[in-house]
Amino acid sequence: QIIGLGDSPNDLPLLINSNYKIVIAGIKGPNRLLLNELRGYEFCISKKPNGFGWKEEVSKLVNKLLNI
Repeated sequence: QIIGLGDSPNDLPLLINSNYKIVIAGIKGPNRLLLNELRGYEFCISKKPNGFGWKEEVSKLVNKLLNI
């Protein structure tokens, strides 16, 4: 299983090839160009920005996968 986290269009190949696609928002929200490129794919967007969003989303996913 691959967890892909990205915040800009250069992360698109990683996200497309991941089982779990997570867009990490910035201070002003998620990158709109990245969201446009991911149209048609299932993905989630972090509620918190940058590293805080990364930490929260990875923790939630790991807990979900481990049934905690």
